[in-house]
Amino acid sequence: MAYTNFPTAWAAFSGDYDLMSSKMQSFETALSNLAAQTTTAMVRNYTVTALTHLRSAFLAHAKYGAGNYDSSHHYMAVYYASTIPGGGEINFDTILSLMLIASFDQLQKFIGIEDAYRVALWNAPFNANFYAALARGFQQWP
Repeated sequence: MAYTNFPTAWAAFSGDYDLMSSKMQSFETALSNLAAQTTTAMVRNYTVTALTHLRSAFLAHAKYGAGNYDSSHHYMAVYYASTIPGGGEINFDTILSLMLIASFDQLQKFIGIEDAYRVALWNAPFNANFYAALARGFQQWP
């Protein structure tokens, strides 16, 4: 399949990445189970299972190297992400502009995440000297 836009190529890439991750997790589980086996037959069974999952993960990863690049979701996702005009640059002005037009749900999610960070830091050690120096630096803004 030839990909003509980023969302399509990215969706295919994400699906294969998820498959590869799943197969690697299955491989690790099979290795753990292999270590607990006591009979030769079960060792053989879990060895084959582990190698099968490892092979599946490798095949999912290996197809990123497709010779026909317009058919490779990996190469096309990277290509479109790097060539979208005006896209990709994120600076503070962009973030502030997007926050000004954000929906209520988006603002609620943002504030929820920010408050969760505050809760996580509430009981953390506080470096008074560092933050005092940081505050002095903000006082020097033009």
